[in-house]
Amino acid sequence: MKFKRFISVFLLCTCLTGLFLTPAAGALEVPDIDALRKSSPTFGKHVCVLLSEENKRQFFIPRGFAHGFVVLSEEAVFMYKVDNKYAPQAEASIVYNDETLGIDWMLGESQMLLSPKDKEGMAFRDAVYFE
Repeated sequence: MKFKRFISVFLLCTCLTGLFLTPAAGALEVPDIDALRKSSPTFGKHVCVLLSEENKRQFFIPRGFAHGFVVLSEEAVFMYKVDNKYAPQAEASIVYNDETLGIDWMLGESQMLLSPKDKEGMAFRDAVYFE
């Protein structure tokens, strides 16, 4: 796989980025959802992975998956690589608290810093899927 961009991000405690990484500092909980591949045996299922500067894990998120993250430390710096250019016309957001997906974000809603985009995402059942 050939990567097109390398991105570095700094976030503060309890920032949640919803469903649309390797931390250099801090800790993140990263849910990864098989959200777009309707014919997949794992369609609609998710796995959550803890990434931290202590465990030094990396996490590969393939095409056709939705992902988000929540910062569990006071702050976090992480880096990720992408294999294509940003295409805003192809972007969609599944609401972070979708009942069908049932993701445990490890924080209460009152603790989360959410963007309007993350609050207004669509339900998983309304997302566009591929066969």
